[in-house]
Amino acid sequence: MFTGISLFIILAIVAYLVILPLVRRDSRYDLMLPDPMLSDPDISDSVLSDPVLPEENPGDTWDDKQGDTPKGDLENIKEAIFTTINEIEFDYAMKKLSDDDYHVLKEQYKQKALELLHREDESELETEALPLTALTTAEADIEEEIERELQALRQSRSATEKS
Repeated sequence: MFTGISLFIILAIVAYLVILPLVRRDSRYDLMLPDPMLSDPDISDSVLSDPVLPEENPGDTWDDKQGDTPKGDLENIKEAIFTTINEIEFDYAMKKLSDDDYHVLKEQYKQKALELLHREDESELETEALPLTALTTAEADIEEEIERELQALRQSRSATEKS
């Protein structure tokens, strides 16, 4: 029916079209780790047969999105990073990761966590600075109002003293 070469070509095409997109590594997939609790065969079959991949947009990576994420998204990303670090520690303790893989992954996620914490500190400083600026403007307006009231009182006193 099929010769060895034609069977090899068919398997290569299937691997290229089906398997390769599922295992392709990109920064968009860094936080997507398999769930160890996924043991139900029905769920596993549906996940494997109906993969949902993000839209293809090369500029849409995790690093590009960080600059304009709201605080809630930053919290979700921070939670995902720290959860991933904990899972790496757990897998290493259970001897599921080699020493080299453990150190590479831990350093990678440690750098992401540091960047995120630094960005969070910067955003907190910016939000603290905004009320101070608004307060300074409000204080200046109040000072001007007080000066106008005092000027009006002085003018009314001087008018009363002259009469």
